[in-house]
Amino acid sequence: MRASARAEAAALTPRRFAASADPDRTTIRAAWHRFLDTVPVTDPDTKTPGEVARQAVEREGLPADPVRTLRDAFRAVEYGARDPEEYEPAVEDALEDIEATTEDDS
Repeated sequence: MRASARAEAAALTPRRFAASADPDRTTIRAAWHRFLDTVPVTDPDTKTPGEVARQAVEREGLPADPVRTLRDAFRAVEYGARDPEEYEPAVEDALEDIEATTEDDS
């Protein structure tokens, strides 16, 4: 993982998680927050990952497969305590696809 990604992830990690946060887990969390920055969702902290992903695809026209990849990885790592390392490459690719789509629309 790039040093800048670790620093960005650390900045996005709530203080209550910072002491125990695995850097790879934090990277998945940072990717989710970057994704949230691309989707105009009101009060995203009150929405489930599924609700956010559905809105991103149905209302915002983001590509379904990358959004699902990101949603599923976030769920698996945050709620399922899965090994984040196995998701990192796919999450980075998915986020790049999503960001490229939003840049094309600008």
